[in-house]
Amino acid sequence: MSREIKVRVLTTEKKPVEGARVKIHVVPGELLGMEEGGWLEPETTDDDGYADFETSEDYPDNHELTIYVGDEEFGPFEFGEDGHFTVTIEGSEEDVNHSR
Repeated sequence: MSREIKVRVLTTEKKPVEGARVKIHVVPGELLGMEEGGWLEPETTDDDGYADFETSEDYPDNHELTIYVGDEEFGPFEFGEDGHFTVTIEGSEEDVNHSR
């Protein structure tokens, strides 16, 4: 069954960032039988700061992922129950959108 991953991108002022390019890298791990990690197709945040991803049908539940927004890296995070993550960028919305 595929899983949904939602990433919300906020500024340090807690304002949603629209139009940020979000990438997710699945961290490789022996526990999962994955020798190499993988990338999910990049998505762009909507006006509420959300980027939505969907995994393949055979995606393991017990893995870690790293989230990239612009030049910033967040994680690794455990996938967890709901697959929802919020990250706070250091710069402004304009800074992130210009670093794509």
